[in-house]
Amino acid sequence: MKTIASVFPVTAFVVFLQAITGAALALGFYDFGAHEMTGYLVGALALVSVAVAFAFKPKYNALRYASLTLLILVALQGTLGFAARTSDPLVVVHFVNALILYGISIAITFYAFRWGRMPATPVMPSQS
Repeated sequence: MKTIASVFPVTAFVVFLQAITGAALALGFYDFGAHEMTGYLVGALALVSVAVAFAFKPKYNALRYASLTLLILVALQGTLGFAARTSDPLVVVHFVNALILYGISIAITFYAFRWGRMPATPVMPSQS
């Protein structure tokens, strides 16, 4: 379980790298390709995170819903990113969404640590 749950902190780290490449792009240090490739990696990891959250036990709804929210916001982020190439106001929306994505990825990491400590089967109290 702990190995499987490690996908969530890795996702958070890649979201952080995505923010760094976005800042470097805004400052002119990178071209769009580095930021775009990191974005595709974030999307793939968000998809894996949802699959892990829904496929493995124990069922933890907070992790499931947060992972699903992350995936939806990553899809929105990609759409905003490509649209922001031609619209300066969308760059601001893209940036704000990135901050929300980072916050959710950190929350998911904490949920995953909690999930990793849960027993796979519920423990029933003994009747004495």
